[in-house]
Amino acid sequence: MNRRQFLTAVGLALTPALRGLSATPHKQRRLILVELAGGNDGLNTVLPFKDPLYSQLRPTLKLESDGLIQLDERRALHASLRPLHSLWLEKELAIVEGLGYDEPNRSHFRSRDIWSSGSDASQLKKTGWLADALQQQTKEREINAVVFGGRTHPFAGKTANHINIDSLADFLAAPLAAPHSAPTKNNAAQWINAVQSTTAKYQKQLIDADIALQDERYGDNKFGAQLRDASLLIRSGLAPSVLKLHLKGFDTHANQLERHAKLMKIMATGLKTFAADLREQGQWKNTLVATYSEFGRRAKENASGGTDHGTAAPHLVLGGAVKGGFYGQTPSLKNLQNNDLVHTLDYRSLYVTLLRDWLKLTDSRVNRREFPTIDFI
Repeated sequence: MNRRQFLTAVGLALTPALRGLSATPHKQRRLILVELAGGNDGLNTVLPFKDPLYSQLRPTLKLESDGLIQLDERRALHASLRPLHSLWLEKELAIVEGLGYDEPNRSHFRSRDIWSSGSDASQLKKTGWLADALQQQTKEREINAVVFGGRTHPFAGKTANHINIDSLADFLAAPLAAPHSAPTKNNAAQWINAVQSTTAKYQKQLIDADIALQDERYGDNKFGAQLRDASLLIRSGLAPSVLKLHLKGFDTHANQLERHAKLMKIMATGLKTFAADLREQGQWKNTLVATYSEFGRRAKENASGGTDHGTAAPHLVLGGAVKGGFYGQTPSLKNLQNNDLVHTLDYRSLYVTLLRDWLKLTDSRVNRREFPTIDFI
């Protein structure tokens, strides 16, 4: 395997300043980011099921009250999210409503960049919202984030040490190239050598930990496999403070009812299993799971049995230390803009809360802005 093949296969991005690897303290707080790629339809995730405007906007996409998981007198969860109902009853599930930003962009690519960088719609930032914050942990460990298969944009930049792998089994079996031993003054060659060396050390630590890669509880879907691998890293004591997972398929322009129900079930079943697994490990109170997506969907259905790109949406936060309940404000169905929901809470309030109140990281570009935190921790 040559250097180009190595970097492509492993997908690693690290800073050149390298130190000795060490296991993550087993009681370290961890953040699990779950990207719902494609733009999740928040209005059929958390439903204002008694609002007559909901039925008017969605004559064929409306979800009937029978089977919904009623949370209070006006809001309910999609029926396929039933596995998460017990977490709601245990006050370990928070729902943050109306997340979005001013002058919303409905392009997948541009809105992903905005959400990943923590920027305004008018700004072009090349660094991710977690990059400079995680730099504070560099003295403690080399690798401070693992991304399973999806986009690495929240960690983009020179300050975050993150590794992108498709699966734990593939990473452990990969024949990683050894760094060149000959000294060089070439900065690019030095960086590649550093990446190869650090990756090989992390791989060896995981191999030495003798991780059992089988766990049938997570099923045979890719999202379940990512959750299983995240759990195995936590169990090994070698998990970094941030893990990012990826569930795709939310661009539901057509045939939404069946497609969205399937995705909701995959997400809910996987997260329920993950919560039970970490509870057995004694790690659930040290772990927080947060979903995000590039945008929500239009409030009004289209002519193809689906919804088009929208703006604001609710997102879920789960964990043993979470104070469950509703947070933020439900967007109004009366005051739409271009058939879109108007956001009621800037999405960076979620980020600032995760950084300040959960990970205890206070020095970051996002933290320097005046976004209010959310009291779910």
